[in-house]
Amino acid sequence: MKLQIRWMSALMLVIVLLAGCGAQDQGADQNGMDMGDESLVPIKVEIRLNPESFAAQEKAVIEAKVTQGGDPVDDAREVLFEIWRDDQEQHEKIEGKHTKDGVYQIEKQFAEPGQYHVIAHVTARDMHSMPQKNFEVK
Repeated sequence: MKLQIRWMSALMLVIVLLAGCGAQDQGADQNGMDMGDESLVPIKVEIRLNPESFAAQEKAVIEAKVTQGGDPVDDAREVLFEIWRDDQEQHEKIEGKHTKDGVYQIEKQFAEPGQYHVIAHVTARDMHSMPQKNFEVK
């Protein structure tokens, strides 16, 4: 009798496991996520300099173009530009302002020539992206 109960229990366990594995939604990927949900499409951030090349003491515009699925993101919760020169440990952080069509920007004048780095910290639609761009100030 004990042997029959063990076999029945093992058989029920196998049936339950197989039923759980086969109950996957057809519109879902292997992780059970609905791939039609746009909220799962990652945001993309492109850093742009205007002008592309500039000298010390000239004003430059640094932009972050934020898109999701090719569409502009105009409702980013935070866009923060982190800027520093190669030989500096101190990083300056400036909040970007939304202009239009998913573009957030700052104006900056660089006092000294050199190699600089900028990271655009973007938080939008429950996602975070932080691309980096290197550039030279002449």
